[in-house]
Amino acid sequence: AKVAVTKFDYMRGALADILWVGKAHANGHKVILILTEQGQLIRTDDGGTSWVDVSRNVSTSRIRTVKRHPNDDFGNQVVAQDSRGVYYLSRDSGWTFRQMVDNDANVADFRFNVGNQGWLLYTTVSDS
Repeated sequence: AKVAVTKFDYMRGALADILWVGKAHANGHKVILILTEQGQLIRTDDGGTSWVDVSRNVSTSRIRTVKRHPNDDFGNQVVAQDSRGVYYLSRDSGWTFRQMVDNDANVADFRFNVGNQGWLLYTTVSDS
C-alpha cells in the first residue's frame, strides 16, 4: 500500500482524533476530519491535498469531540461538542454545522439512532 504524507503548518496542537467521512462523496472516500488537542477542526475533501479550518463553522469555543454516525454509509452526519458542552450537527460531512438544541437547553448526552439515520437521541438536564 502506498502512503502519502502531507505537511500542513497551520494545525494547532497535537492530533486528538481523525475521522474518515463522506464515503459516497463526489470524489470518493476522501473526506477527512482532524481534531487537534487545541480544539481545532480541520477538513479535507480531496484526500489531504488541501485542508480547511472549519472550527468556526462549528463554534467560537474549542471543539472537544467529533463523532460520525456509525450507520451512515454516506458519512454525512457528524456531531461535534464544544468546550461548553454544546452539541452541533453536520449533515454534509463536517462542512457546516448547526446547534442541535436551543441555547438554554443543557444536553447531557446524545446517541445516534442506529435504526433511523435521520434521528438523533439526546437528553437534557435543567437546573431546577
